[in-house]
Amino acid sequence: MTTISTPLDTSTQGGHRLDRTLNILLGLVFLALVDIVIATKRFGGVYRAVRKFPVIGRKKQNAGVASRICRDMEIALICYPRRVQCLERSAAVVCLLRSRGVLADLVIGVCKFPFRAHAWAEVDGAIVNDKERVRKYLVIDRI
Repeated sequence: MTTISTPLDTSTQGGHRLDRTLNILLGLVFLALVDIVIATKRFGGVYRAVRKFPVIGRKKQNAGVASRICRDMEIALICYPRRVQCLERSAAVVCLLRSRGVLADLVIGVCKFPFRAHAWAEVDGAIVNDKERVRKYLVIDRI
């Protein structure tokens, strides 16, 4: 006897695939927009743009949602035609998260010696687009 297995709920899988595709496309758009703002307005322009970017259709905070969106942004980063630095990546992911209803912060930190600066995204104080080791940086701003 041969059994044929079928997906239990194809509508959910299709919706999930559509969400992922939308996240990846939005990620590419936000990366390009951040690139343009950096080229024309420098750091101050990115700072103001992220600070003013609203959370759209606020959803219940959920670490799983933020994690999925960040994984989709990783795919967008692979597809993006140029190398992206931490500020660009983090600003774009914060805008993507906010556009999908997740309250996210862009965090900027510095290390005194040797001097370095770094940016990452957090949701409810949890780092969502970087390694936990960024906690060694002294946080100078949260946007």
